[in-house]
Amino acid sequence: MIKSIIITATMSTYLEPGTFNFTTPAQHEPITTHHKKKSQPRRGDGPPVKIVSPADPPCGASRPILNVPAELLVEIIGYGSQSDKLSWMLACQKFVDPAERALWPVCGRKGFFKLMRMDEEKRERFVKMISHLHVGDDLSSLSSDFARPRSRNVQHGIYPDHIPMLPASWFIHSRLRSFTALSGGWGNNAIDDVFAALRQASTLEVLQINYHIERCTPTAFPWLLLCLPRLRVFEARHGSSDAYLPFLAEMPTIKDIALGGTLEPSIVRHALDIPGAFINLEALDIAVSLGAATNLLQHLSRLNLKRLWVILERNYNLSDEERADASISSLQAIGAISSLTLLHLKFEYLDLPNELEPLKQLLSLRTFRLMLEPYNMNGPRPEDYSTEIVELLRHLPLEEFSCYLNFDTAALESLGKACPRLRTLRFSRWLDLDALDTSSPPMFPALEYIGISNFRLDEHPMYSKKCIKTWAMKLAVAGPVLTNFSMFPVFIGFKKQGGVRRWFASHYDWEEDTSTFMQDFDSHKGVTRKNRKRG
Repeated sequence: MIKSIIITATMSTYLEPGTFNFTTPAQHEPITTHHKKKSQPRRGDGPPVKIVSPADPPCGASRPILNVPAELLVEIIGYGSQSDKLSWMLACQKFVDPAERALWPVCGRKGFFKLMRMDEEKRERFVKMISHLHVGDDLSSLSSDFARPRSRNVQHGIYPDHIPMLPASWFIHSRLRSFTALSGGWGNNAIDDVFAALRQASTLEVLQINYHIERCTPTAFPWLLLCLPRLRVFEARHGSSDAYLPFLAEMPTIKDIALGGTLEPSIVRHALDIPGAFINLEALDIAVSLGAATNLLQHLSRLNLKRLWVILERNYNLSDEERADASISSLQAIGAISSLTLLHLKFEYLDLPNELEPLKQLLSLRTFRLMLEPYNMNGPRPEDYSTEIVELLRHLPLEEFSCYLNFDTAALESLGKACPRLRTLRFSRWLDLDALDTSSPPMFPALEYIGISNFRLDEHPMYSKKCIKTWAMKLAVAGPVLTNFSMFPVFIGFKKQGGVRRWFASHYDWEEDTSTFMQDFDSHKGVTRKNRKRG
């Protein structure tokens, strides 16, 4: 029966409703090409699966969940007709433990090896799209050509438009805990269908969307929240998502909010007027204008906020004096959030020493990411305040510090003395790296990662391969190591793994020389190839 199903699906004919018996691998059955003897009984026979006709869509508890292995969906999407796609999805609901054996389709060994002989590029593309689907608990939808630059948790999944015959109500079930929709390609009816189905998912805890709901259904979002009593995490990255803040403020279960757009005073005022606003909030990722930042941050200082990503946007309605006062008051409000363990801060400075002074009160801060932009382009650069920045960091128990600054060796030595517990350091330029004294003790005793940008606007690396190799030898002796950092698109790096420091480079001009240099580096440090692999 399995053979007939494979043949009919490949021939693009419709599978009539009925009961078929699929074979799934046993718990510890090895994947091998050896054929079994005919007399040997098959292992892992799955229970009969009912294939439902498209004319009679399932409902209630019998509604199917998209719960099939990635490679099998590759076969469905890549070769089948629309009727085949529907029939195969309904037929392949049942299989043994997809999380552990996601590469094993329910159609047996022959189907598995057929999938393995597919075109590599096509198979990888589809597997990447649908690999996030997991046993019906999480559903993620992502268009393959969509990019989300500010996202902290990029997830990949299947985009429902690839299977237009399946309505959203068949994907979204009553036990769904996570739903991600990161593309704006849906039509009006599809959006209505998705949110109508989500209202039935009362167990939903994580919701990530990235298209304009109000473009088609202005009242969809507030009505949706009323049906999600367990929602903990909400993320919307499109430009008008700041309007959702008042609706999220009144949800007692919400703990993590990430919004796009810029919060204006009217929206913030509306949200803060709600009694008990953000009472259990632990993480917030926003961009807010200076005219609204102070009131919002002062309210957050009365909560148990632990992680804050905030961009203080310039308000052109304020004068320079008003803007400076608003900036200082906003930073004072941030300094009053004593429970913060992570702070990602970006703002335009006028008087940087006075503006950074309130942040010395953050005695629980472990991770600090600072992005500075001068309010006046003719004024002092951020590097001119390196002494003040190091003095600020001296008061904080930091383990990770990231910035867009240029440091020289003297400033880094001061930073090492100010932050002896620092494990991760990322910055833009090391100004005098050539003059690094390898005979001196390590500047950062506990440092595990250090990242230096190698990006330049003309698309050529700032540092040559020869300099990188020289610095690699010096840094390996001196102690600090380098690794990558997502803030910088091009980087050079060392990474400490098991006591072995590895050099690598993320640039098309350098990758070809990585293996050659690793041999030189191993011989220089006395590290054998065996130890390097083990490390």
